[in-house]
Amino acid sequence: MRLLSRFFLHLFIASFLFGCTKTMDNEDPSNPPIGSPGNPGKPNGSLFINVVGYFIKINTADSTMVWGSETRNLAASFDNPMTFDTTSFYHGNYSAITAYSAQTGQPKWTVSWPAFNDAITYRKPAFKVGNVLFTAPSSMWDHGYLYCADKNSGAIKWKVQLDYGYASYPFNTTPMVSGNNVIVITRDAENHKRLTAFNIADGVQVWNSEINDNLSFHLRLENGKIYSTTNQYAISYNANNGQMLWQTDLQMNHFKLTSSFFDNDRLILIKVKGTDYSLLTIDLANGSITRKASINIPTQIGDPDFAPLGSAFLSNKLFIATRYHLDSIKVKAYDFSTLNLKWEKNIKNYLYTSFTPTVTDKYLIFPVNDSYPDGKSLMHFYNHDGKLVIGIPFNGNYTAGFVYSENGFLYTQDHIYLDY
Repeated sequence: MRLLSRFFLHLFIASFLFGCTKTMDNEDPSNPPIGSPGNPGKPNGSLFINVVGYFIKINTADSTMVWGSETRNLAASFDNPMTFDTTSFYHGNYSAITAYSAQTGQPKWTVSWPAFNDAITYRKPAFKVGNVLFTAPSSMWDHGYLYCADKNSGAIKWKVQLDYGYASYPFNTTPMVSGNNVIVITRDAENHKRLTAFNIADGVQVWNSEINDNLSFHLRLENGKIYSTTNQYAISYNANNGQMLWQTDLQMNHFKLTSSFFDNDRLILIKVKGTDYSLLTIDLANGSITRKASINIPTQIGDPDFAPLGSAFLSNKLFIATRYHLDSIKVKAYDFSTLNLKWEKNIKNYLYTSFTPTVTDKYLIFPVNDSYPDGKSLMHFYNHDGKLVIGIPFNGNYTAGFVYSENGFLYTQDHIYLDY
């Protein structure tokens, strides 16, 4: 709720400061070409879009909507991810999670818990052989829990309490599956944090790591290692036993947002504060910082902290999207090795709200509300050289997330995270 409130506060301030802003001279066309089925080079998959208030599925081959479904857990769910398994997708907020059919969009089940809107909101679930594992946050109503439920019915198999600290201190964690264990952050009565593994079959604790209050609540699991990246420290743990492998002080105190990417033997961090982007490359073997660089991307909106939209990375290409005017965005593509600007697009847009672009092996994908007064939007597909391939139309102004599926692959947004 706090993030959504901040969004609309910024939106009001920006509207007040700018009034009518001029359109940029070199923007892309408002109505990109719509492809026909079978055209070579055009996307031939499915888009699942969270248009605030409902979900839609679109066939990109002919731009038809396959289904639409209302969002059950709407309050404070802005930018909460859609997470897919084989037949379902999951979405929630601070007080509930709902499973939806990926084939029809219809809700299958909902699990709720007592929580107040002071809580850290929903975290994406994890999966293991017929089970879905998800967390409930601590709030003034109750402490946080880890749940294991049947994927088909939502029936709870077991739950364990994760937090014994002060309920007035925000707490939530993202479950990660490694082998037969689910790994989460836990917090003791003195508010100290550690990693804890539970057996998925029965919820019995398997191991605890040592206390580490430098852990952030957003963790990543990659190749049997757990990484904490969104605060001042980058940390790595062995997912088999909870042993800390390394901890690196990034010596950065002034940033608001973080994107993280894995590229072979290196971890790439993008730390953002307004128009300033700090880029760090970390050796995954030992945690040493092998490179530091910076980029500044100007904006003409009143509050620079409202400008960053997100980053994407693939094959040494770095893509950054940012608000430039209230009614336009910039998308920039860099060679990551040299930080040479490869291309830049200035795109007409109103109230662009899907924070992070998605990159596939062929496309850079992001939504643009370039027909805002009519309640329409376009999902833009650019190739990696910056050429607009197609715009897929859909109804709605506020896009709070999307997933693209093609040839059996799911391409998701790697969201930027606040510093907690």
